[in-house]
Amino acid sequence: MVPDRWAYNLQPVFSELLMRRPKQSEPRWPPSVDKAYYDYRIKQMPKGAIKADVAKHAPHGSYSPPLWYVDEHHKCVECRAEFTFTARQQQYWYEILQIPIHVIANRCAACRGKRRNAICGTKTAYGRDGKAPPPSERGILSEEVEMNGC
Repeated sequence: MVPDRWAYNLQPVFSELLMRRPKQSEPRWPPSVDKAYYDYRIKQMPKGAIKADVAKHAPHGSYSPPLWYVDEHHKCVECRAEFTFTARQQQYWYEILQIPIHVIANRCAACRGKRRNAICGTKTAYGRDGKAPPPSERGILSEEVEMNGC
């Protein structure tokens, strides 16, 4: 017979802790949102809005997470063009990609693509293995390397 670890004030074995963990059958709600408040706010959801699945959001510690997504109109910070951050895009960002809910799109799709390609271009300059190519391949002569002490 195995002694009761709790009765003898012994540290529990990890497997015992796992067995005592409650199962999550209910959705994981933020502490500030209970079921009654959620139902009350969902009744106020505007037409055409997409209901948010709060359990799929990245941990954010917010007291007021978005309970639905609506189209938002913004101005791009690079080209100054008006663009719409659609409800579907927001749902994808916050629930699938799990981008923090405090982040909003501030660039249009074209400028986001240009920025992404520019960042990818600088990352691939070092090659696939992450190591810098030899100085001769970068266009630097070996004499320059020795003179600079690199």
